[in-house]
Amino acid sequence: FRSLQLTEMTASRDLPVVAHLRQAVSVHLRKRVAEVLEAPTDWRRESKMSCTCQDCAQLRTFLDNPAQSKWAFKAAEGKRSHLEQIIRHQQCDLDCVTECKSRPYFLTCTKNQASYLKRVNQRKNDLDVLARLTQSYGL
Repeated sequence: FRSLQLTEMTASRDLPVVAHLRQAVSVHLRKRVAEVLEAPTDWRRESKMSCTCQDCAQLRTFLDNPAQSKWAFKAAEGKRSHLEQIIRHQQCDLDCVTECKSRPYFLTCTKNQASYLKRVNQRKNDLDVLARLTQSYGL
């Protein structure tokens, strides 16, 4: 957090603009920390995607399914690569492995908790920064 560095540097911490920035950051972090943070209760995952092809529709169906944690997509390399690219670009909560047991190969997708874990880490960082701001400035 660059704004935190500004608030801790002797040369800048007492400047009015830095005080205003410090207050704004504090308000923003308090709002974000107040948001509910819960682990997923089922296997449903975010399924908004930019692509509307038939293969991505199957992927969306899998992501929307609260009871299904794993999906095997059997297809030629071009189609598997397309899905892998969409999964990476959309940052889907999926781990993917190509299984080469038979042709065409399978792209096996397993749902994970990456988005939730990212928010957990963000919460920890937000609380650390708020603690530093509070300790130094009583915000």
